[in-house]
Amino acid sequence: YSMVNFCELSKELIQAWTSLETTLGAAMRLRDFETNTPSERDSVDMQDAPEAWPTKGCIEFQNVSARYGSEPSLPLVLREVTTTIEGGQKVVIAGRTGSGKSSLVLSVLNLIDITGTILIDNVDITQIPRSQLRSRITSVPQDSLEITGSVWNNLFPFGTEHTSDNAIPEQKVQELMDEIGLWDYIKAQGGFQTPIAEMLF
Repeated sequence: YSMVNFCELSKELIQAWTSLETTLGAAMRLRDFETNTPSERDSVDMQDAPEAWPTKGCIEFQNVSARYGSEPSLPLVLREVTTTIEGGQKVVIAGRTGSGKSSLVLSVLNLIDITGTILIDNVDITQIPRSQLRSRITSVPQDSLEITGSVWNNLFPFGTEHTSDNAIPEQKVQELMDEIGLWDYIKAQGGFQTPIAEMLF
């Protein structure tokens, strides 16, 4: 009986020790990230984006190179990309793992260090505040993200649709949802104010 208890206690001790080691490792990595990762800072001479920008969605890459970090010794993940994506044009970016597909999207959101110029509707994205840039562009990740609240909260997570001078009318949003084939489903589930967690997908 004593041997059985000893084995059980040994097992619990090893499990507790392993859990503690894993937790301390995670805490150490978070601390290292917080200490060594530089904060994004917009330059003081940036100008606010035009109120209705972007209107067409034309994206121009002019000799764009990019790397993950500002150190010149780091390898380039994009090299001298020059192309234009017209507004409304559907584009597929294909390639093997590590070929730069995600990096191209991150460069449009100004999430990685770039050289060259990226213009969206003739506005240089490096000359406007990052918060404004990212609030004007919708990106859909491979792994879905649901925000607690209604369908409307998930469509406008920043809550600016009613507070800006150019408030978005619900009728316009309904028309857009109808255009992409979602409005009938949203309507059948109770409309924009239905909690998204209660919707059946």
